[in-house]
Amino acid sequence: ALKLILAAALASTCVMCSLSETLSLEPTGVGAGASSASAGGEGGAVSSAVVGGGGEGNTAGAGGGGSRPIDLVWTAQTSGTNSHLFSVYFIDGKTGWAGGENGNVLSTEDGGATWTKYKTGSWNNTSTVHDLQFFDKDHGWAVESRQFLGSYVSETTDGGMNWSSPGSADYVSEKPVLYGLHFNSPSTGWAVGRVAVGRVGAKAAVWKTFTGGNAWSAQAPFHGGTLYKVQFVDDKLGWVVGAHSNGNNLFKTDNGGDNWQPQQNTCGGDLYELSFVDANTGWISGDGGKICKTTTGGDKWETQQTGADKGGNALFCLDVMTCWIDGDKGEVFVTHDGGVNWTSGPTNVDRELHDIYFVNHTTGWAVGDNGTILRASPAP
Repeated sequence: ALKLILAAALASTCVMCSLSETLSLEPTGVGAGASSASAGGEGGAVSSAVVGGGGEGNTAGAGGGGSRPIDLVWTAQTSGTNSHLFSVYFIDGKTGWAGGENGNVLSTEDGGATWTKYKTGSWNNTSTVHDLQFFDKDHGWAVESRQFLGSYVSETTDGGMNWSSPGSADYVSEKPVLYGLHFNSPSTGWAVGRVAVGRVGAKAAVWKTFTGGNAWSAQAPFHGGTLYKVQFVDDKLGWVVGAHSNGNNLFKTDNGGDNWQPQQNTCGGDLYELSFVDANTGWISGDGGKICKTTTGGDKWETQQTGADKGGNALFCLDVMTCWIDGDKGEVFVTHDGGVNWTSGPTNVDRELHDIYFVNHTTGWAVGDNGTILRASPAP
């Protein structure tokens, strides 16, 4: 999972434990719409990114004179774990983290050439890290849960080597299951998921902190269901998505979460991801690889066609023109024209992907089942 607006701006930026194990070395052209992808290069899979005339890899590539395709290769990296990975986050082209099952938080300082494995320590390292975010090389947060036991928002101040949950007393009695988080400053953040109601019921829930996770308070109550992702573009304006039994699974706030208003989900079905690049432009994705776009802050949504009939678990938008979304078992679709055209690039893996993160148009990562970590970079 939070991460999204920070990357778009390129601004960055329980139980304690210290278990570290160092491990050894372990999308697609656009132009005015047409592009192609082909397998190739060092066992990777070639796709392309658009870079504006002679520009850098983080230049928006929508039309404009001088735009040119840059081949990207998806290359598998050695994670050192067979556990599923659900979240990936980088603060630059070298320093990043991935989180997943068995309390695993993997860290790299060389772009993923090597990964070091740490543990959060929660529930004897049997938790699942669903989402994580870092503000710098030391300070970050993760949401982790253990079935039937609840969840923590855990914090690290040493780059992931040690984790603690200082504000857990504010929510742990409700035994929530948390899936997503977003911090837009070192002090202000939100976490989303669900809490139990009776023996078999559940209701979606949002918590907010003003103290960097040292204290949390519940926000406006929701009806039955679960929230999976949350994103704010400033201190006031944000969205949440998820699965709701009453049909409402897309909400917006303009007062920091004190009140949430339902928005129309024209995509239909459960929603797993959202990615806003500014106050007006964003995408949501969900069941069956469906994806919808808004240019009105969520007041109206239009369905887009990626060509995928599966996926929708991993979505990342870098700017108003460029997004990536997962497809069926290792497939990644990309647009460089705001979603008018999407093209797929093979990754040479046959595993479900759960998260995608790019720091610019030519450098990104994807994580998924069985410890899968893929890096996208320019072809040799």
